Amino acid sequence: TGQTKSGKTVVCRRLLPLAENVWLDGGSIKNERMFWQQVVTELAVPTAEVVEEREKKRTQKEFGFGLFRKLLGLADVGPSFGISTDNSSETSKTGQIQSDVSVVGKKALLASGKTLIVDDFLLLPTEAHGAILSALKAPIDEGLKCVLVSIPERGCDASEAVPDMQGRIDTVP
Repeated sequence: TGQTKSGKTVVCRRLLPLAENVWLDGGSIKNERMFWQQVVTELAVPTAEVVEEREKKRTQKEFGFGLFRKLLGLADVGPSFGISTDNSSETSKTGQIQSDVSVVGKKALLASGKTLIVDDFLLLPTEAHGAILSALKAPIDEGLKCVLVSIPERGCDASEAVPDMQGRIDTVP
């Protein structure tokens, strides 16, 4: 935390470079879904899986005097006549399976090993604070490093929004 325009973001960027971490701007996030969408975008992780289903069909038809003799178990001697057809077809269906963006985002953050930095955390809508922090609780317990850049007056918002976060948050003045 630190006063407005005191250089919090500059110091964080020097210590935690943009290219090596996941940086989000709190002022551009309106809700939890948008938060996770930005996480997966920053990590370049797809949230949909393309599925293709193929079906092949082959139909053979034979009609004629020779077939009739075979069915009756008669000797296949003498002249034979008839019609034989062989049809093949292939159909394919393509679709997408959409994954829950928060589940994908949490897994991708943990797998990346990167630190999540939310600059101007105070600019997120108040109702989004609790939802986002609650969603981050499990990944933080699993080892995710997270930095919330805020101002002193709002520095305790995280533990106030989600009381379970007390003990998981350190304030750096």
